[in-house]
Amino acid sequence: MKQHKVMMGECVLYQAAQLSHARRFAAARRAEGVDCHVVPDTTTRNRRVRINALTGKPYGRRTP
Repeated sequence: MKQHKVMMGECVLYQAAQLSHARRFAAARRAEGVDCHVVPDTTTRNRRVRINALTGKPYGRRTP
């Protein structure tokens, strides 16, 4: 799961799975006068390929 962070210097104020939630939280804190910024999570996870037991081939995208 992604973890976008709202930071104030080195301190984490808030962590969110959705970037829009982190941005909204940061905007609200800035309106209160708290200087903070959003650090988006840029990590990607590779999915494991599932193999169809009957055919021995990976489950794949259907082509029209």
